[in-house]
Amino acid sequence: MIEWDISFLNKAWFLGRNNFIQFEEVPEVLQADLKNFMFGKTVTNNEHGIVIYKNDYLAWLNKIRLNGFDYDIQLKKKNAVKYTYQNRPFSKMGRRLCKSFR
Repeated sequence: MIEWDISFLNKAWFLGRNNFIQFEEVPEVLQADLKNFMFGKTVTNNEHGIVIYKNDYLAWLNKIRLNGFDYDIQLKKKNAVKYTYQNRPFSKMGRRLCKSFR
């Protein structure tokens, strides 16, 4: 079974707790979708870059939850399967195979 790394979604949900969200803090994978959603909405600018208001950001998160993304999202495989000496018997390749998956 392939496990996908979706930790960027956890970061996106966590950012929703702030009153103002820096656009650069949004995971890069999601920035194109957020730009598309924010088109025509009010944003502000400070010394750190573009700032999005909390209500607009939460509306975007709700849109993702209900309708999904407007763009394809590049997922990475999670490196959750770790071959160790305890839970994997040695194969013909021996130790090299076990260490290559760490």
